[in-house]
Amino acid sequence: NLSMENCKNWTSLAHIDIIMSLEEEFEIKFNKEDLNLLKSQNALLEKIQTLKAEK
Repeated sequence: NLSMENCKNWTSLAHIDIIMSLEEEFEIKFNKEDLNLLKSQNALLEKIQTLKAEK
């Protein structure tokens, strides 16, 4: 499971880029409150699935 903790290139700036890219790619919008929780590949995938199911 790739995460901010075990990937040195996953910085706070990279995190913003990842979030923005995922929002554009999947046509979703993450809540600001969720951003601190979405610091791993698994967390991001689960949240994307949840947001897509809500559409």
